[in-house]
Amino acid sequence: MITGLLLLGAMAAQAQAPQANKTAEERAALKAQKIAERYTLTTDQQKQLEEVLVKTEKQITDKQALARKANEEAQVARVEQDKAIEAILTPEQQKAYEADKWKLKERQSNKRRSRTAQYDARPSRSLP
Repeated sequence: MITGLLLLGAMAAQAQAPQANKTAEERAALKAQKIAERYTLTTDQQKQLEEVLVKTEKQITDKQALARKANEEAQVARVEQDKAIEAILTPEQQKAYEADKWKLKERQSNKRRSRTAQYDARPSRSLP
């Protein structure tokens, strides 16, 4: 059981990069094929599995598209907000505002680097 889960996890990790350009149906078919081979599924099981995977892949694709759109809209709103704030401020205040924005970006970047370093530094788990 654990070996099967590890195998599926490894397959998913390997398959992520090249699957980025594939359709939901293509990704589902590849996953279904790998699972079918691993667990020796019947034709009926394969068909059912592929239906489930296609549905899930489409849902994931839709959610990712919505998230991308929301992020783009949020970015536009932030730019508009900055322009409106800068229009209110004097030139001297604008310089201080820009400096503060730069400091915030640096802090956020450092937090991301720190989280990544912590993740990379975790010892790998070995299974008994």
